[in-house]
Amino acid sequence: MSHAEQTEQQEEGIEIPLDRVNPDLLHTMIEEFVTREWCELTDSGYTLERKIEQVHT
Repeated sequence: MSHAEQTEQQEEGIEIPLDRVNPDLLHTMIEEFVTREWCELTDSGYTLERKIEQVHT
């Protein structure tokens, strides 16, 4: 598959209402996202919990 073909393909997913996700699981998924995506912001002054709150709200 060429690069052009790959960029034209869109990822498909499913939408799951947040009220159907176990709160502990949701917290864990957000924490995982935050620690991966915001690793360069370790000196930003935000705590892990604050970053999680920002994503969750």
